[in-house]
Formats: sequence, C-alpha cells, structure tokens
Amino acid sequence: MNNQKIILIVLALLLVGGGVWFVARDNEEVGSGLEEEANEEVLDPEDENKEDPVDEELGEDESVAEEDPNDDQTSGENNDRDDQRAEEGEEVEADIKAGSPAPDFTVESLDGQAVSLSDYMGKIVLLNFWATWCTFCDQEMPDLDKLDKEFEDVEVLAVDVMEEKAIVEDYIEEGGYEFDVVLDIEGEIARTYLVSGYPTSYFIEEDGTLIGRVVGPLEYDMMVDIIEQIKAER
Repeated sequence: MNNQKIILIVLALLLVGGGVWFVARDNEEVGSGLEEEANEEVLDPEDENKEDPVDEELGEDESVAEEDPNDDQTSGENNDRDDQRAEEGEEVEADIKAGSPAPDFTVESLDGQAVSLSDYMGKIVLLNFWATWCTFCDQEMPDLDKLDKEFEDVEVLAVDVMEEKAIVEDYIEEGGYEFDVVLDIEGEIARTYLVSGYPTSYFIEEDGTLIGRVVGPLEYDMMVDIIEQIKAER
C-alpha cells in the first residue's frame, strides 16, 4: 500500500470521528437545555400562586350536595312504585336492619292454620329459621322449647325452610316440642330475611321492630341474656 492511500484513510477516519464528536456535543447541549427548561418550570415561583384546577372543580360540585326540594316527592313516587310492584307479584327487597319493622308474612302452620308474624304483636319474638337435617338446629331445639315455656312474654316462632310437611311433623312430634312451627315451603321468607345458613335467629320487639340477628346455634343462657337485655333497654 502506497503512502497516498494511507494518508487518505487517516484523513477519512479523522473526518468521521470529528463528525461523531460534534453530533454528540450538540445532543448534550440540546439535552442540557431541555433539562434546564424543565427545572425552570418545576421551580417557577409563579406556580405557587396558581389555583389548583381540581379544587376549583370540587368547589363547583359542592352545589350537588344541597337539598333538593323535590326529594320528598321523589321518595313518595318510589314508595308508590314499590307498592305497585308488590301488587303485581314482583319481589320488593325488604329493609332488614335493626330498628326497622320486621317484614310481615303469612304461612301455614303444622296444624294447617294461617299464621302471620303480626299475630305475635305485644310479645318479644324469637324468629328462628331452621331445618330438620341441620345438626346445630337439632342441638338448639330443646333450649328453644324451654325458653318458650318459661317466658310468658316471649314467643318462639320456628320457620322450617323448604321441607315437606310430613318430615317436619315427624321431627317435632318425636322431639316433643311445643313452640309454634310454620312452613316456608318456597323459601320466600328466608330470602326476605337474608338467611344464608341455619340456624339463624331474629329477635323482634313487642311493637314488631327488628332488634338483631344471631347466625348459628344459641344456648339457653345466651337466649335469656339477650331477652333480659332487651327488656332492660326499654
């Protein structure tokens, strides 16, 4: 290779290297300039005096919380619709919570009579949802019977859920239980009272007000304690 070719190659390498250096330097300057501008925006003291757009929006939305004079009318219309739905046979979700009226119902007892929850007004009611196949229910039955016999102002109303009448009759007769038993053949009452397991017991005040619910078996002493507490808080 002659000297001229070597000189040309060296010059070409120098030109390429110089171009790369200038490009890198320009990129550094551009990047540095962008970073300085970004920092200036973050540290701009005028931003401290700017109002937060979120706060402004929230301030405008505060008017939503003001009372609407049409609320009472709307509530009345909703109640009318619920009444109409009930008359047409549609299900209306009951308000199951302490302090609300216990949803009334009418079902058949073991002796074939129509029994309503409202028939027990004037007494504390222990409304018990159960089934013959439920082991915990079976353990609870003697204590329910004892409570029903020993407290004149307390009524035990046992609602058997979705079992045949003959099966329930045999079970009650074999146990010798004397408290009132009714049949929720379709499970409608259990659904109304949001029963998800057995036994489930509701305590209802003399005026028909729901007091509270216990999921799981109750022993006699626990039942008595709850009854006495209800009486003491009157």
